[in-house]
Amino acid sequence: MRSFRYSRLLLSMLGALSLCATAAEPAGEKPEVHVTLGGEPAVLSVDAKHAKLGQIIEALAKKTGVKAHYGVLPEDPVSAACAGEDIKSVMQCLLGSNANLLYRAGKGAPSASGGDIWVLGSSLADGQGECVPSNGKHSAAGDTAGKAMDPAELKRFVDMAGSEDAALRADALSQLTAEGQIGDAAVRHVFASAMSDKDPKVRAQAVYGLSRAGGSEAMGFIQEALQDSDADVRLMAVDSIAADDANGTALLKQALNDGDQVVRELAEAKMQSLESAGAQ
Repeated sequence: MRSFRYSRLLLSMLGALSLCATAAEPAGEKPEVHVTLGGEPAVLSVDAKHAKLGQIIEALAKKTGVKAHYGVLPEDPVSAACAGEDIKSVMQCLLGSNANLLYRAGKGAPSASGGDIWVLGSSLADGQGECVPSNGKHSAAGDTAGKAMDPAELKRFVDMAGSEDAALRADALSQLTAEGQIGDAAVRHVFASAMSDKDPKVRAQAVYGLSRAGGSEAMGFIQEALQDSDADVRLMAVDSIAADDANGTALLKQALNDGDQVVRELAEAKMQSLESAGAQ
């Protein structure tokens, strides 16, 4: 039986150190990410310079054997030094107090390795964590929503969304979401088509992006994603639910009966958060 832990990261992490550079970083600097795991008890540490958050997370995942799941991440390079007893604590250090993580430890795995970790999309939608990019700006959706994108750049990402490479398709949707372009009718059509993509990462990106548009149409896409065969897509759907109306609450209640325990745990956590807010 695997152990599951849900963490809404609102408190400072114990036993971890975070040093994030905010000074201007020289243009064209080569990204550097160094990850070490050792000691008794085991200590996991990462020292990164001029690297994107996705690069840092992938390096941590490779070192620990933990499978990392994430959607939209800020694109600006950061520099950071973090250490902790496991990948959850290190990523809490890296992403900051606004991040929501789900961690499923591997059966019989050491505390610093094995299992799965999810970076929930909505927790980074309005800015990244403690690691601030050198230009002082965030590239997340909350900072750019509604701003016009350069037409050539928009076309490049729309074309990329039709690539034969699933990773490029997912990245294109991520970039379009981060730049707040879901309001464009042509972009919305691209996302709607991606809901039936053969790759679950692309479908997960699609539902997250469409959910940012809000309204009844967005709820319809979330409802569709809750029936997806892949648990990661359903998890993204639950994470995307705005539980501030009857429709959102109904979808969360539906997800409480999901066949995957992580999906059920997230739905339950969101329901509890809603109930706590209503009691205040």
